[in-house]
Order: sequence, then C-alpha cells, then structure tokens
Amino acid sequence: MEEMVNQSKGMAIASMVLGIVGLVLSCLVIGIIPCVIGLILGIVVLVKQKAGQGMAIAGIVTSLIGIALFIMVLIGFGSAMSQYESEVIHQRIGAAGEAWESAVEYGRDFEAVVRQF
Repeated sequence: MEEMVNQSKGMAIASMVLGIVGLVLSCLVIGIIPCVIGLILGIVVLVKQKAGQGMAIAGIVTSLIGIALFIMVLIGFGSAMSQYESEVIHQRIGAAGEAWESAVEYGRDFEAVVRQF
C-alpha cells in the first residue's frame, strides 16, 4: 500500500515538474511535449490515488497554461508569417511594374484573339 502511495506521489511530482518545464519552454515547439505528458500524469494521479493531489493539480494547471501559451504563440507566428508573405508579394508585384502591366495586357489580347475563333 505504501509503495502505491509513493508511486502516486512520484507521478504527481513528475506531473508538476513537467508542467513547469513545459510552461517555460512553451514558446518553442519542444515545449508541448512535457506539457502533454505532465497533463496525462496529473490526470492519472487524480483519478487513481488520493496521495499527491495538490502537486497533481499544480501539474495539470501548469500544463494547461503551457499548452494554451503554445497555441497562442503558434497562432501569432502564423499570423506574422501570413502578413510577411503578403508584403513580399506586394513588393514583387510593385517591382515588376510595367512588365506586369504589359503581361496583363498581353493576356487580354490573347483572350480576344481566342474569342475570334
């Protein structure tokens, strides 16, 4: 019996430590891994054992915060990359200038010739 209590306390401590590590590393891609493992360990401790519930709850909370922070960083990075891509496309179109406009006109002329046949 005492061995199971020690095991659940160890899992609760591991959950809390992994939650904290995941929270610190959540700005990196690697930070999601300890958060998910810490969340799973914390839930297992809460479901199966009474010992170590405080640390298991702390592990669950820090893991959830780390996962939420990771998702926000991921959304922000995607938004920034989308904005950057849009600016690059506009710059390239602007740099093409007259060549771009003449290509558009050539395309219209080609469509007119095709319609005649």
